[in-house]
Amino acid sequence: MYHNVGSFDRLLRTAIGIILLAVGATMFEPGVIMFVFYLVGLVLIMTAMVGWCPCYSMFGKSTRRVGIEKISKRQIAAAVKEHKIDVKKPASKKKAPKKKASTKKKVETKKTTKKKSVSKKN
Repeated sequence: MYHNVGSFDRLLRTAIGIILLAVGATMFEPGVIMFVFYLVGLVLIMTAMVGWCPCYSMFGKSTRRVGIEKISKRQIAAAVKEHKIDVKKPASKKKAPKKKASTKKKVETKKTTKKKSVSKKN
């Protein structure tokens, strides 16, 4: 069975389930409302214990974190050794200071050649 309930979700479900059981037992007389509180409280506690929620499965949701944070350092070291992965920290690159962008717009001008009239005096 695939676990789709995360640790915080389990804690929250357990707390709410216990509260619902307590409220159902103390606040209501035996009947439909008390049964509903018991049922919802038990379902929340059971899904927290098992770690699987059928509603999450129907909608494809999961609050369980799966990834690198779940892998131990020993497992990472074994994988690196087995695959001969070079795990060196990249050298820190100092960022060059950014040049300020000019606020003036560059205007392209056409080069015009003016002919100078040369007047010869006779």
